Amino acid sequence: MSVLRVMSAETEYGISVPGQPGANAMVTSSQIVNAYQAATAARARRAARPRRPARVSPSSRAGRGFSQR
Repeated sequence: MSVLRVMSAETEYGISVPGQPGANAMVTSSQIVNAYQAATAARARRAARPRRPARVSPSSRAGRGFSQR
C-alpha cells in the first residue's frame, strides 16, 4: 500500500540591522511587515482616487490648437 506524502520546501531568511548586532529579530521583522503593509495600503488608496477627466477640446479645434472656422 502506498501512502501519499505531501512534500514542501521551506525557505528561511535571516534579518540583521547594520551597526546593531544585538537587535531583536522579532521586533525588526514586525517593523518590516508593518512598513510594507502601510506602503501597500497607501499605494492602493492612490490608485482608488478618482482621476481628473482629460480636457476635451472642442471638435472645431485642429490638432495644433488652431480654430477651424
